[in-house]
Formats: sequence, structure tokens, C-alpha cells
Amino acid sequence: MRSMTVPAGVQVLRALEHLDGTTPAFCGGKGICGRCRVRITEGEVPVTPADRTFLTQAELADGWRLACRAVPGTAARVELPEETAVPAHVEAVQRMRTGHRYALAVCGNLAALVDLTAVTVVALSESTQTLLKDYPQAAQGLERTVTAEPGKDAQAALEEAIMTLFRER
Repeated sequence: MRSMTVPAGVQVLRALEHLDGTTPAFCGGKGICGRCRVRITEGEVPVTPADRTFLTQAELADGWRLACRAVPGTAARVELPEETAVPAHVEAVQRMRTGHRYALAVCGNLAALVDLTAVTVVALSESTQTLLKDYPQAAQGLERTVTAEPGKDAQAALEEAIMTLFRER
């Protein structure tokens, strides 16, 4: 397990990107995939609504946070588990598991394949057709599709559609 110290006021995800140039957040740091789990071993990092969505009470009590939402109030020691460091595209393929429930969130040209069982975003795409072609096993067993109206901000509308799926699971 890798660890680092993150200064007060610096988003943990950005500090991790500077550490090795990779982003452990499949959603790009939007707080909607739950992949960027890190453990705070020292320091003060408040719990966010996204943390409450993806982490159990026991995990929160043990110091787990989402790196994309974690901003330390004081300098913090952060552990990055090896499984968090897996490249997003590899991890996404591994997550396509038998018995899991899948749904699709769509907004304009943006689409997200959501694993309702694992409460995570499996894949994001700028084309629904491409997404379903790349993940045929999920396409065959979609439980539900939520379509959002893009309005001014298609990405924000897609994020809300994803959160709706998680809340209703």
C-alpha cells in the first residue's frame, strides 16, 4: 500500500495525480463512481455526501474517504490501496460480474453504465451505442434506463441521473 502526506486544503485526488500522474477516479473526480477510495491514517478530513453514498459507516469510521472529494482541514497522511491503483479500463472489465444488476444513465450523447449491486459506475462514454457494444453482457441484462434532459449542463444532468439510480437501487 502506497502512502503520502497531503497538505491542508489540497484535494487528495490532485495530490495523487501529482504523485504518479494517474487518476484513480474512473469518473474523472466527479464523485459518482466510488473507485477512488483512500484511507486517512492521520489528519482531519471531513465526511462528504459522496463518501456516505459509497462507503459504509464502518469504513467511514476507519478513515476511508473518496479521494476526489477529500480535502484535508489539516495535513493528512493518506494510504492508497493497491486495488485503487488498477487502471480504470481494466477494473471496469473485472467489475462485469454475473449476478450483478446493471442500469444505464443517459443524457444527450453522454452515457454511464452503472453497477447497482456494487454501487459504482462501470463505464462512461460519449455514445450510448458504443458503451453497449463494448459491454454486451451488461446490455443484455439492463434492469433500468434513466434518461435525463441535458439543459445547460449535460454532465451535471448525467451525474444526477446516476445518483438517482443509486438512491433507488
